[in-house]
Amino acid sequence: MNIKQFLPHSLGHYVNFSLLFIITFILKLYNLPFMLGVTISLASVGLFLILRLYGVQKAIISAVIIHFLFVLFFQTSVFDIVFILEIICVSVLATFMKRGNLVFWDLLFWVFVGGPLSVLIYHLMYVQHIENVFYFQSMINVTNGLLNALLADILLAYIPFHKWMTSRRDQRRGEMYIHQILFHFSITMIIVPFLLIVGITNLHSHQLEKGQARQIAVNTVNSFELELLNWRQDDLRRLQLHGAVQRGYIEDIIQKYAGDEWYNVVVLDNDSDVIIASGLSSGDIHSAKEYEEMYEKREISPYFYRYIPYESENELMRWGEGYYLYWRDLNVSNLSAVVVFPLSYFQQRMFDTYIDQFQTFIVFVVLAMGIAYLLNRLLIRRLNNLAATTTGLPRKLQQKSVIHWPNTRVYELHSLVRNFKHMSTKLVSMFNEKEDMNEQLKEQASQLRESEKSLHQYAYYDMLTGLPNRLHFQQYLQELIKTYGEDRFAVIFVDLNQFKQINDTLGHVAGDELLKKVAQRLEETVSDNVKVFRLGGDEFTVVVHPVSDEDLRQLAKKLEDLFIDPIDVMDMTLYVSASMGVSMY
Repeated sequence: MNIKQFLPHSLGHYVNFSLLFIITFILKLYNLPFMLGVTISLASVGLFLILRLYGVQKAIISAVIIHFLFVLFFQTSVFDIVFILEIICVSVLATFMKRGNLVFWDLLFWVFVGGPLSVLIYHLMYVQHIENVFYFQSMINVTNGLLNALLADILLAYIPFHKWMTSRRDQRRGEMYIHQILFHFSITMIIVPFLLIVGITNLHSHQLEKGQARQIAVNTVNSFELELLNWRQDDLRRLQLHGAVQRGYIEDIIQKYAGDEWYNVVVLDNDSDVIIASGLSSGDIHSAKEYEEMYEKREISPYFYRYIPYESENELMRWGEGYYLYWRDLNVSNLSAVVVFPLSYFQQRMFDTYIDQFQTFIVFVVLAMGIAYLLNRLLIRRLNNLAATTTGLPRKLQQKSVIHWPNTRVYELHSLVRNFKHMSTKLVSMFNEKEDMNEQLKEQASQLRESEKSLHQYAYYDMLTGLPNRLHFQQYLQELIKTYGEDRFAVIFVDLNQFKQINDTLGHVAGDELLKKVAQRLEETVSDNVKVFRLGGDEFTVVVHPVSDEDLRQLAKKLEDLFIDPIDVMDMTLYVSASMGVSMY
């Protein structure tokens, strides 16, 4: 079995594909963190590149294999199939839709399939711990998917992947199209700055909120500590023993400074047991050691920490189950105060802001695509019309076809059309001059052929009788000897008797007429092996090739019989005889 039946492409083809597959797997494995559990995945970029460079089949198989590996080794939910459906739907759209690009096809997928399906899957698989979390996650997926499609489309347009494709069958042409450049420019200049502003604004807002939360915690704990400093030692000892009256006082203090705020205040004794916790049950509060065992801890500033569970259903929900904690020992009776800020509060604020901004994002997407469409209609269609008009322009002008030039108000395009019109006018003038020159050349060529024919006639034929002349006779003999040197041939010399007397008595005109009549009779003997020549004056030769003795006798008898009948010349009857001699070779 031929190995090419199993591996029809070159080794470089499979190496490049494998590298792209590995990069896609790594991009799927390591998402880019943004804030509060929001992550950006670039895995679809790799799959889109595989789709456009290596075909639909390899792209879909790659998506299925990567998803299977993540389900098997990284506990990804088997129902998280949007990753695969995106590639399948875009592949189908790319196959059956002649117009469009990755961004347009991916937008259709997310509007009609990906977005609604994401909301449904999140509702079925996960518990909603924050309002609108499923819609927010779906919007993030839509935004992420469209950015991946845009990035892949830009990479395919401007990076010469075709130079790295080692198989001729796989090589793609490396042209760039103006409509692509305008589309990418419009989308990038509108959407990317908008997303950067939204991202930076949200990040900055969260940093401010985080700083405000810490300041609130500091103020709350300081105020709480000042209140406790005014207590009697006896009350503080009873508080350490979790006295009901003292706990009631603590609740009043917490209510005074925290009230119905979105954060909670916890007071711990020297054994880290909960004395009082506002808005939290005792089971929700853990010791510092327990927090470190259950949560990933990060110190943000002195006494201010971020705790995130090690495991959860997904990254966004893992952060939603975490806290900002301000944990400080009080200078009163070995007590500790903890101010708890649930991260879900910050997430909720981010969700509400982003959901409002997402509507603006959709408006900007539509606006960018509208601008790209208008630019395409204004420039690209005119350029395409001009390209179609000028394609085969010389042939159209030669055929005198009517040229329909596009009309445009764009100055540069109008100048280009004007230049083409001027050039076509020059071409028409050149074609007309060419036709005139061709006619002249044809006439001159005809005259040259006639001249050549006349010169050949003058050089090799007798002008009086039309028979081949002496030069022709000599060349013919040389050719016979050179080509048929071993064959026999005969040369018969024919000389008219008393021709000089006829010429002197009857005149040269009568002599010329006689020579013509004799030549006509000699031509009656011409055949494939018999040629007649006039050497000059009254001398003629007959060349016979090939020749046998019998043929030669018959020809000699025939030549002799030619002079039996008289010849009429200028109303006179002349009896002419000839002397003949034969030379054999």
